[in-house]
Amino acid sequence: MNKQKSQLGFAHLIIVLILAAGLVGALGFIFWQNFIKKDSSTSLQKSSDDNKIPVLKNAAEKTVALSETVSEDVSGEGLTVNYPATWKANSVTTLNPDQTTSNTKTKITSPSGDITVSLWADISGVGGTCLVEPGSTYAITALNTYGLSQYPGFTLYTGKTLLTAGNSSQINGYFAGVLNNTDKIKVGESGCNASMLGFQPSGNILNSLTITINSLSGDEQMSLDKINSAMASDEFKAAVKIIQSLHKK
Repeated sequence: MNKQKSQLGFAHLIIVLILAAGLVGALGFIFWQNFIKKDSSTSLQKSSDDNKIPVLKNAAEKTVALSETVSEDVSGEGLTVNYPATWKANSVTTLNPDQTTSNTKTKITSPSGDITVSLWADISGVGGTCLVEPGSTYAITALNTYGLSQYPGFTLYTGKTLLTAGNSSQINGYFAGVLNNTDKIKVGESGCNASMLGFQPSGNILNSLTITINSLSGDEQMSLDKINSAMASDEFKAAVKIIQSLHKK
């Protein structure tokens, strides 16, 4: 009888040990699955994410490097601007209208050929007049300003104008160029105030630094949509950056 009880007790012990081993194994598997494996997976995922190349939300927001430089020497100012390598610069030295001194005309044209930044250094005068026929109005309708860090006395103005001939026709226009801060222009003022943009870094030397939208040149009936589209383009924005890079050689 005692031997039978002993065998029964031993069997119970074996069962308990088996159950305990199973419980330990189950707990170990749960721990591995929920902690060790998860941490390893997270670590691998983090490492993979760290090696990914960031993608810009908008490719147009990518900054264009102004890696090239062009300067003028005839004015004594050494006016210099930087521009992207994909743009083309062409400089020509000629005589001023008075035929006694030289000037430099530099044109920096965008890859599409649609936008040109023009630097006309050491000119004796901008020439021309701004005539508005009786019964017509010519006014600035929109205006943006950009500071020049190396020349705080000057401002780049870009904006739009509207010429109303009587009560029948309207002609839209645009302007973009540098003026002395003392020559401030405002919305509502005459468009003539922005028609001959020029600035004088020192003395009586007059210079011109402007942006031309070539696709609109000579278009007497340019639409406001075409002007807005051109001035909102990446190339026009790059032209603004080119002018803002103005510095002394």
